[in-house]
Amino acid sequence: MNSFPQTSIPLLAFAAGDASERAMVNGIAAVGVGRSNHCGALGIYVWPMINRGLVGIAFSTGPAVMPPWGGNKALLSTSPIAAGIPTNPPTVVDLATSAVARGKIQAKAQAGAELEPGWAFTKDGAPTTDAKEALAGMLAPLGGAKGYAVAVLVESLTGMLIGPTLAKNIPDMFAASQDGLPQQISHFVIAIDAAKLSVDGPHSRTQEFEDEVKVAGGRLPGSGRVNPENLNGNDEITITDQVAEQLKNWSQKLGI
Repeated sequence: MNSFPQTSIPLLAFAAGDASERAMVNGIAAVGVGRSNHCGALGIYVWPMINRGLVGIAFSTGPAVMPPWGGNKALLSTSPIAAGIPTNPPTVVDLATSAVARGKIQAKAQAGAELEPGWAFTKDGAPTTDAKEALAGMLAPLGGAKGYAVAVLVESLTGMLIGPTLAKNIPDMFAASQDGLPQQISHFVIAIDAAKLSVDGPHSRTQEFEDEVKVAGGRLPGSGRVNPENLNGNDEITITDQVAEQLKNWSQKLGI
């Protein structure tokens, strides 16, 4: 699917729904979205699969902020991955393959707080705990070389496969000189109907695993998240003073 910057979020949501409908017929389906923009939290887009009893997987690229392992130039984005599994409550995996999501760095910069050691580098490749230096610099991969390898996989399934560009060419929305430029981001979603792919038909292994996790004293990833389809206009969302000020500034810029 070809997107436009202003339609990235609704089009990716449509792509997730379309993949879900096709997977219910064929067992598995994949949809790519190109020429897009930042889509927000990637985990939102696996809920159309979860709500149909399907497994959902989503990938996205973005501006280059992470160097290759052993390198000193940013070539990869935070390369996020999301996955949804229809357990009860649903399992939602939503993570960056960098040591930390870029949005968290931005929040630290706004609050004037320091970063955890090992999260980021300056633009010259030196380790830093200064959030503003990190925004102008690079992020470390999650788990060292292994996180870098997963980031390469994400870039392969998005920028390389779908296009139209690689992470190194995508404008950075956190840079004042670039925040108005079309990003040309790509996304990739996969929907899987496990019932159609299982070698032994309907089974209880998902429930069995969920029960074992609870018995072991753990919980499934993202099991406390709110299903976005259950939200309505009366629900309240708490935001920080900094976010409120940003919204006010943008409303003035856009005249709304």
